[in-house]
Order: sequence, then structure tokens, then C-alpha cells
Amino acid sequence: MRSLLLVYVFCISTVAVLGSELKTKPSPNVFLITIDTLRADHLSCYGYALHQTPALDSLAADGVRFSQTFTPSPITNTSHATILTGLLPSIHGVTDFAAPLSTTNRTWAEVLKANGYETAAFIGAIILDSKALAPGFNRGFDFYDNFPEHSPAKTRWNRLERRGLTVVQHAKMWIDAHAESAQFVWVHLYDPHDPYEPPAPFPRTYDGEVAYADMVVGKLLGYLKQKGFYDNSIVIVIGDHGEGLGEHHENTHGIFLYDSTTHVPLIVKLPGHLYRTRVVTQQVRTTDVLPTVLDAVGIASLPSLSGRSLMPLMANKEAANRVVFGETDYPLQFGWAPLRSVRSEGFKFIEAPRPEFYDLHSDPVELNNRYEPWNPTLQRLRGLLAQVRVRPPA
Repeated sequence: MRSLLLVYVFCISTVAVLGSELKTKPSPNVFLITIDTLRADHLSCYGYALHQTPALDSLAADGVRFSQTFTPSPITNTSHATILTGLLPSIHGVTDFAAPLSTTNRTWAEVLKANGYETAAFIGAIILDSKALAPGFNRGFDFYDNFPEHSPAKTRWNRLERRGLTVVQHAKMWIDAHAESAQFVWVHLYDPHDPYEPPAPFPRTYDGEVAYADMVVGKLLGYLKQKGFYDNSIVIVIGDHGEGLGEHHENTHGIFLYDSTTHVPLIVKLPGHLYRTRVVTQQVRTTDVLPTVLDAVGIASLPSLSGRSLMPLMANKEAANRVVFGETDYPLQFGWAPLRSVRSEGFKFIEAPRPEFYDLHSDPVELNNRYEPWNPTLQRLRGLLAQVRVRPPA
């Protein structure tokens, strides 16, 4: 009888210890790296042959690469607001520079901070400065690395833009000072945005800027590995939008909704390298990233998000493509009409004064407009677009 009592006491004690360990086990750190103006098809892990991006290739080998990810907006502030809220632009309301992020829409930082995370953001351009052109973006962040109000810099560096290495250096200092806490850190690299002026020895081209940004990502990942954070952290790299590079007569971005400016890279590394080397070929959206992070850290998803978790796709428990919506109000600044688009099952409809319809199976670069109002596939896409419009805006 005494031996049975001892076994019972031992079991109860073991369960209590394990329960205590489970309760005190730290949540995984979350590191979000957004790279401005980054086309997916200019990374070697996406098949680009003209230059190599070894840091991003390495991250893709450790995690999951999504080959068909699309942003709803080709504008930096708008696309970042979508990433941070999981909402479409017409819902979160940031449809142009300096448009405030509504307090009714919770962000990554607010949700993770409410769940015990310390939060910080490090931006590479003044257009994401929460005191200037991005009001409300700092909400939920314990520290938001805005630009100094009176910068002595005579060039654009550190006055309008920070080089990626500077952004990462600022982030490393904060991470070092908060190493004992669960952290959510957002690092924004602006370098691939025009004008293309990377430091030597990188060539002064768009690809040179991408190569420099890749090197910077490598420095950050190396630091996380050195500190022992990398393996058990969630690391996400995503482009906010692409770059026209002359396609469709658009050199940069903002005006049109073609894939050249809306197809972006997305790489997700989960703790313990879960699903490593996996490639998800289904069509997904940048609105899906926030619900994925909440799912991965065990936080209940927010109501009314425009996206949903990518975890079922990574686990091969879902096969369906997701409907992609796009919108840009930037043409209004030039007296032109705003554009809306919907992309589904290999077809794309762009609602414009001159409507466009593309069969992406036979015309992936969107050169052959096959718009016919009676086309049943087009009518289905137009109906999907109409459903989005009835959602209440921010």
C-alpha cells in the first residue's frame, strides 16, 4: 500500500512539474521581414538565373516557399497595412500615403503584445514613419524606429531612406536588449525601391538592389542563429509589391494591377524547421499571413479577416487555390480611374474603363486581352468582385 502511495505521489508531482513547464514555456519569437518592391521572379529560389540570392534560398530550404503569392496593392503603405492587419485595402482604409490606419482594425503588434510579446518595428523609409506618412502604423509596438524629425543628413540616406544594414543594426540592438522576452520584430528593407543605388560592389540596377537586400537578410539570419533564436522562431520574408521594370509600359509600380507588380515572394520558416523544403504551389494572398502567424503561435484568429491561415496548405491538408483581389486608387492622383481586379483558377479580370480579361494558362504575362462581357468565367469573376464591394469599409 505504501509503495502504491509513493507511485501516486510521484505521478502527481511529475504532472505538476510538466504542467508548470508547459505554462512557462516561452512562445516562439516572430520575425517579419518585408522587402519593398521585391518581385518573386527575381529570386534564384524562384527560378531566376541572372543572379543569386543565397540568403533567401537558404531560408526557403529551411522553411516553406509559396510560389504563387499576391498582394492586393502595388503601393507600399497600402500593401504593408494589409500585411499588418490581414485586411483588404478597401476595408483597412489605407488606400494612399498618409491615410491613417483605423483604430478599429487590430494589427499583429497589438494582438501579440496583448499575448505577452514585446514588439518593435524597424523601417527603411520615411513613407512608413508613423509621425509622417504612416499614421497609426506604430500602434501596438513598444518601439517604432521612426526617422529623426530634424535629420542633419544632406542626402536621402538617413533622411528619407536607410540602407538595409542600418535597419538591421538598429534591430539587433533592440533584440539584444530584450533577449529574455518573447519578441515580435518587424524589419522593413526598402532597398529594391527606385532609385536603384546599392552600395559597392553591387551593380546599380534593380537586381543589384535585390542582391544587396539578400545580403542584408543573410546578416540578420546569421545573427539570429548566433544568438540561438533562429531554430525555434517563426521567420517570415515577404515582398510588399513588385516592380514593373518596363512591362506593360510601367517602369516602377502603383498604377496597374498586373502580376509584375502584384506577384511577391513569401517564405515561412516555422519553429523546428517544420515542413522544411516544402513548396506550396496554390495561389495565396498576403492577407493570409497574419492568420497564419496567429495559428502558429496558438492565438485565436481575429473576426472578419480577409485571409485565413496557410497552415493547412503547408500540412498538405488543403489543395484549393484562394481567390486574389487587387485594388489601387493611386491613378486618381493623375486624374485616372481607380482599378480593381480578381484572380482565380488561372484567369484574371481587371475592372477598368477599358476592362481586361486574361487566360493566364496560355497568357501568363497578360498581353492578350480577351474581354467579352458574355464570357461565363468573366461573369463569375465579376460577381466575386461585386461581393467584395459590399463589405463595409474602415
